[in-house]
Amino acid sequence: PPAMSGMHDVFHVSQLRRFVLDSSVTVDLEAIELEPNITFQPQPVQIMDRDVRNLRNRSIPIVKVV
Repeated sequence: PPAMSGMHDVFHVSQLRRFVLDSSVTVDLEAIELEPNITFQPQPVQIMDRDVRNLRNRSIPIVKVV
């Protein structure tokens, strides 16, 4: 949704400390719809890009979803 266009689409736990300290990023809590058991299920809208990362003995498919 356009309201969350400022959010990055990839998030890792190691970025949590930097993200929490950034007070300029705000999320409107009223726009987030929670399930009855207090979970949030994001709905993918569109696959933007696909890539395959090759390690020594493994290939990892990467998909960017918006």
